[in-house]
Amino acid sequence: MKLSTISALFLTLLWGSIAACAPQSEDAAETQFYQGLRDRGFFSLVESTLQTELAEPQLTPDRRTFLQLELSRTFAAHARQRLGEEQAELWQLAQSVADSGLNSDQETQWTSRLLVQSVLIPLEKTRFELEQFRIIPHEINAERLRTELQTHLLQLRKLELELNQRSRAVLSRYRANPQQISPYKFRSVQKQVIYEISQTLTEIAELEYESPEDRSPPIRAALDRLKVLTSGAEDERITWKARLLVIRCEWLQHDFETARVYARRYEDDWPTSFQSAAVGEQARIDLENQQPDLALERLHEWRNKRGYLSGELSLLQLQALSSLWELAWKNERPQLAKDLAQQLEAAAQRTQREIGGIWGWRSRLLVDYSRQATQYGPEVASRLRTAQATYQRGDYEAAVSQYKGIADLAKSQGRTEVASEMLFTAGSILLQRGDYETARDLFQNSVNQFPEAKRAADCHLMWVWCLGKTYEQSPTKSHRLAYTAALDEHLERFKDSETTGSAHLMYGQFQENRLQDTIAVEHYLAVPTNHAKAVIADLSLLRCYRKILERLKAQNRSTNAWRDEAIRQVSARTAQYPQEPNQLSPQQCQAILGLVRLQMEQGTRDDQQISASLNRVIEACSLKTNQDESSQSWKETALAAYRLKIVSLAQSGRTREAEALIAQIANAGRQSLLELLNGLSQAAEKANPQTQKGIAELQLETCESLNTQRDLLSPTQQQLLDRTKARALILAERSVEAHEMYEDLIQKSPDDLQLRRELAKSLSDCGTVSCHHRALVHWQYLEDHSKKGTLDWLRYRAEVIQSLIHVGKSKEAAKLLKITRLLYPEIGDETLREKYSSLQQKIDRDK
Repeated sequence: MKLSTISALFLTLLWGSIAACAPQSEDAAETQFYQGLRDRGFFSLVESTLQTELAEPQLTPDRRTFLQLELSRTFAAHARQRLGEEQAELWQLAQSVADSGLNSDQETQWTSRLLVQSVLIPLEKTRFELEQFRIIPHEINAERLRTELQTHLLQLRKLELELNQRSRAVLSRYRANPQQISPYKFRSVQKQVIYEISQTLTEIAELEYESPEDRSPPIRAALDRLKVLTSGAEDERITWKARLLVIRCEWLQHDFETARVYARRYEDDWPTSFQSAAVGEQARIDLENQQPDLALERLHEWRNKRGYLSGELSLLQLQALSSLWELAWKNERPQLAKDLAQQLEAAAQRTQREIGGIWGWRSRLLVDYSRQATQYGPEVASRLRTAQATYQRGDYEAAVSQYKGIADLAKSQGRTEVASEMLFTAGSILLQRGDYETARDLFQNSVNQFPEAKRAADCHLMWVWCLGKTYEQSPTKSHRLAYTAALDEHLERFKDSETTGSAHLMYGQFQENRLQDTIAVEHYLAVPTNHAKAVIADLSLLRCYRKILERLKAQNRSTNAWRDEAIRQVSARTAQYPQEPNQLSPQQCQAILGLVRLQMEQGTRDDQQISASLNRVIEACSLKTNQDESSQSWKETALAAYRLKIVSLAQSGRTREAEALIAQIANAGRQSLLELLNGLSQAAEKANPQTQKGIAELQLETCESLNTQRDLLSPTQQQLLDRTKARALILAERSVEAHEMYEDLIQKSPDDLQLRRELAKSLSDCGTVSCHHRALVHWQYLEDHSKKGTLDWLRYRAEVIQSLIHVGKSKEAAKLLKITRLLYPEIGDETLREKYSSLQQKIDRDK
């Protein structure tokens, strides 16, 4: 039996038992029945049943309209218990069902009610936010709520006028056709609108005015309307709703005695479905009258009587505990405040566990606020929530001002830690907005005012960071000196703080950008291995070591000592990484691969250790890419690890295993294989010539195999295949074939600078005059397409000069070198400076 059939059968049996004992009319009893199910949270059951019946083709217009009304009410009630996208969808469904019923050409006895329901749905959405506002007033814009309520009030008054106009014809239409709405039922629709207008008036009064006296005019207007409702029939739901609203109207004006009189008057007569709401209203009187202890006592009595509290009453219990905590805090009774805070946490957990849903969410909101109040004190916490809400709305300037105001308040209370934290937050917002100058002054002011605060080190570091941004934007000597002096001050003044790790990282990046790699290494090594950004320091360290090694190699000096130190230092740092592969991050895997590259360049390698490291990275990548196939970073890291493993196997003479690994990757698809092959030449750059040739042969063999399937490759894949083959030909020392392929590729993609760089370098390495002539053309193209004065441009200019020397144009080369050194006397890169000095020596010898 299908679930919908079971649901329908259950409802039929339950409805039959209720209708059998219900004294009211059948439609009223059915409405009450559905309302009862909604009150108990059986939304999906009611929705399914109503939708099933609405799908029947033979429904009468009257029955269809009734079902649409109840379905809209159910969707709306369901929406009030949900959040986010699901809530928005339910509101939309409630509105569309109501509107679709109103679009019918035939009016029934339910059309007027459906018209009211259509107007109430947007009002209920606003009321949902109002309930949240009552818990945490800083989360919602009160002005927007007031505007929305005024708009809804206007719509209700228009609806009231429309219903009054219709009422004149109700009796005659009913006499002519009993299927139309009766005057009695139409009057109940009008009463509902009167009630909604009255409630909206009280809500506007509550939001608009803080003073009970100022609330009096709209409250009195509401009470005048409610008179006709409170004296209604005892069996009408609207009568009891009105009586509850009268109680609220009285305590909103702080007429607590009258409110209590009304509450006691009906105490013995409240219908079962209203008893919990009546207890809640009395608890609100206690809370508004600054008597949270009485409210708590009342709620405890109700729990003992009924065995549980509804979601609404559970939230009121939390509010009572919160008010008691605030009183204990203000009266400087710390132990009592601590005990109450623990009770509040326990009660909130019980609400979330036993009730959950929207009430659990609201209880979390209240407890989060209470935690903040416990940490900062009620006054600071209240203003802090306002500042946070201002920030969330995107009014950053006002938020900064509010955080600074909170800092001033905390300072006046002698709470320097809070003041320092608020200034830090304000400065962080300014940084987010790119206002480094204002942020710099604010952070410096915080350090000067609160030098002993816990946040002092953070504020000082951010002040230093702002100076660094100033230097980046305007790299003058004065800005450079100010930045380095501030870094030195931080490292000395806060040497015992965790912030020194970040300061060393900043210092290292600064020195690296100035091409002072050996100094940068010292700072990167000083970043603790347990620092949050330790892996960034490790990757930077590897980068600096690589540049130092390349510079030594260009100078024909031994690299052994520096490489051994690099391996020793990086090994010690990466040893602190998680041992389990599934706990490694992509950056940590990349650092391990950087270490493996250094180890593979050693004369005496530990192949077993290298293999273990590579397998660890490959396993980590496999685990992560299986969990998240969209993670491009993990895929690229995996390819890099596989490439190094293939090179490592080839270095060890295990060619068959390397071939098997390539075949294994080929099984994953042609794209994966192409991506692997494309970077294999670069991975083998540091290997010995024999290994390079072996890798090249593996590449060429695989490329030939792929070329037989060329028609199955996309144009992009075909180009990637050709580029890979060209690089493999160079690695295999088959330069003539390689140069022809490169020329063909460049003809198809003339703007591809990477292709030109690779071809120009290979032609220069070729060594013949003819090759140098061809290389000169490409070096000049690269120079023309680079920004003058940059390191890339200076490198290309050096290659142009060298090519001119090789083709016998020494005078032209000398002229170009002289102009270059005149325009750019300070070349920041040490290797490049040596290159230009070497070119000058060659020209001098040729004179």
